[in-house]
Amino acid sequence: MSLIDPKYITDMTARINAIPDCSSLAVLEKEIETKFKLLLSQLEDQISILGVLNINVANITDVVNWVNNYIKHNILAPYNTALLLQAELVADLALLMQSIESKASSLSCVVPLNNSDITGGNLPGNNLMGG
Repeated sequence: MSLIDPKYITDMTARINAIPDCSSLAVLEKEIETKFKLLLSQLEDQISILGVLNINVANITDVVNWVNNYIKHNILAPYNTALLLQAELVADLALLMQSIESKASSLSCVVPLNNSDITGGNLPGNNLMGG
């Protein structure tokens, strides 16, 4: 499962490696940054909405256990999926940023990388029910 087709990562890495100059590298970095920032923002919105419903109903009656199961399968499952997709996006971004840094070094230039601006530096989802 991924929001980014693995072919996109491969193609972008090839584009990065084929770039002949620093200004073109900076333009491509901005393109990548914009794409990932949008996708991560959408996931963070979804995680924020679903995370509010993160409740613990472990030792209650059968009816409440049914509600708990409903929440786990219909709310937390999409929430956990969004967290997984977010982690994959951050990993994909790291791969591309590493390629950009390597290419910038080979071209003897500096391309400002704004990964923390993209990820916000504070990713949610560390306190999930049941794990």
